[in-house]
Amino acid sequence: MAYEISGDGPTGLQATLMLAAASDLFMALDPSGCITFASLASEKMLRYSPEELVGRSAFDLVHPDDLPRLFEIFQQVLDVNGPDHILVTYRCLRRDGSVCWVEGHTRIARQPATGSVQEFYLVARDVTARQELEQQLREQNALLDALFTHSPVGIFVLRAVRDAAATVIDFAFERINVQAGQLMDAHYPQPLTGTTLLTQYPLMRDSPLLVGYQQALLTGKPLTMSRPWPRYEGDTVYHVVAVPLNTEQLAVSFLDMRQPVGVPPAADEA
Repeated sequence: MAYEISGDGPTGLQATLMLAAASDLFMALDPSGCITFASLASEKMLRYSPEELVGRSAFDLVHPDDLPRLFEIFQQVLDVNGPDHILVTYRCLRRDGSVCWVEGHTRIARQPATGSVQEFYLVARDVTARQELEQQLREQNALLDALFTHSPVGIFVLRAVRDAAATVIDFAFERINVQAGQLMDAHYPQPLTGTTLLTQYPLMRDSPLLVGYQQALLTGKPLTMSRPWPRYEGDTVYHVVAVPLNTEQLAVSFLDMRQPVGVPPAADEA
């Protein structure tokens, strides 16, 4: 049978039974990439029996869009100074033409005298579900990033600055969206990202707003507050909502109560 093996360690029958029970696909390839052995997992993963795979090039199973990258890696491995182990994620084509994502761990056996490739041993795992989930997460993150960037509400992300006793003493600006930049630049035209609240707005040191940020981070509960902008002592009133993202970060949204949503302050109001 094409999937029966022998050698040191487990007997041929024992090894065959272990491979038959494994959900991962095991294949052996010669130096040209021709399949010399395939385990029974090929039937579930690729819809091919082991006998149908033996004698075929492993590259026949690869999605055309991933072939150039795999060919390049293959050429690197064939070099006598090439790696002895590679891990690659790529797409394969099943018998029915559907696509599955595969994470392939390959060990390379080399001739001791010359270093040339003697055989490849590939263990392939179907990671289609994982790849689809990661793609969904990328799409969701792109949507959230677009909403953050272009929201008519000012939003920024703060990270806690702690002293030696781990007490929160300030907050650093990590991200600021367009609307927040327009609203805040009207009061302080210097770049905010990477700076801290107290560096930019020293009057906030003893303000209820800073204390509220600290409490929100400590308790994990959102803060809602309408306050005059501390630097200008009542010149502008902002409605502020601060939501803890974790134990170190706050997402803060705020509205200039004098302005319709999405309309930045006029230049002469700064």
